[in-house]
Amino acid sequence: MEPVRKAALRLKMFKITDSPIRMCMYGQKVMRKAGIETEIVSGWALCAGQSCFAVWLEDSRGNKYDVPGELAKLREPEMGEYMLTKDEPDEGFKRFDDGTVEIEFETFEKDPKKYWKDSSKQIRSLKI
Repeated sequence: MEPVRKAALRLKMFKITDSPIRMCMYGQKVMRKAGIETEIVSGWALCAGQSCFAVWLEDSRGNKYDVPGELAKLREPEMGEYMLTKDEPDEGFKRFDDGTVEIEFETFEKDPKKYWKDSSKQIRSLKI
């Protein structure tokens, strides 16, 4: 099973609705166990003229692994296609998020270990 799907299925099974950043941190552990080194990156998810701040995993070759997106597809199978990009969206895209993930990502970047320690025990103790 693909590591991203495995991570998303475990998050769904244990009803974890934590932040997308923590979902990526858990996904990073699953990917590492599968022998794939990744980093958490930020950018934008673009869909049907709308945009929102997004985080995903990326390896050294630029392959994207979207644990939060995979989990969203499991929860809402009718979810449409979207594109992840590091580039700021054009003015034609209407932003539909409230900016909390963007602020949270800045906190994560300052001290990832502390950010993980401050996570709920539920996600920190989740097995790989």
